[in-house]
Amino acid sequence: MEIEMPLDNIIGLIIFLLVLISVLSVFIFSLLQKPKAKSIPSEKEFDNLAQMLQDRKFQEIALNRLSLLKDPRVFDLITSFIESLNTEDENDRRIMIVAFLSIANINNKNTKEYLISSIKEGDVYKKYGALKGIEYLIREKGMKDKDFINPLISFLNDLKELKMKNDKRFDQNYEKTAILLIEELTGRSFE
Repeated sequence: MEIEMPLDNIIGLIIFLLVLISVLSVFIFSLLQKPKAKSIPSEKEFDNLAQMLQDRKFQEIALNRLSLLKDPRVFDLITSFIESLNTEDENDRRIMIVAFLSIANINNKNTKEYLISSIKEGDVYKKYGALKGIEYLIREKGMKDKDFINPLISFLNDLKELKMKNDKRFDQNYEKTAILLIEELTGRSFE
């Protein structure tokens, strides 16, 4: 026994399915798109993000939001935040790496100089954060800048000293990362 559908119902069903497919494809496409950098935020929004940086529960969220903003004040806010962190505190060391990744994501004219000066000077944990920022620029942003080579070699020499002193701050993973980045930038094996 065959059931016959009127032609109007078939056409209506086809139109409904086409509309459903197009709506779903637009929805899926919008989910797959990367978040775009916003324009300059309002003063209130910027102040709210700056306040969020002071609360441990919201620091990572604030850093991620700040890194998406196109505002010259963001770079200064994050760098002063990094300088205020206590490297003796494990949570501060973790959030410092997130802050350096945010700096690298901003990638303005001061980013490279800040990362290079941070990996050359200062506390070893700050150097670890700067290394992660440089790694992000090289691997994610495609910045194969030869200016990173000498600071990375200097960083390896600092790590070698820590290793010889059996310093608990020495981390072999960062040593391997620096070697791989140097090899990636030079195109040859690093000894």
